[in-house]
Amino acid sequence: DDIVDGAFKVVGNQNMRPEQLGILLREFPQLNERFIAVAVKRYTEYLDAARKVN
Repeated sequence: DDIVDGAFKVVGNQNMRPEQLGILLREFPQLNERFIAVAVKRYTEYLDAARKVN
């Protein structure tokens, strides 16, 4: 989870929206839709939590 949170922090610093992350991840053929959906959901949750802290 620390690695994922670190990746989300980097993406968040780029002001990337969850939808944009989904588009970016779809460029990797080895990632299936289920993985992408989970990643976008977790990134959305990460952003929501970060906004509550800030």
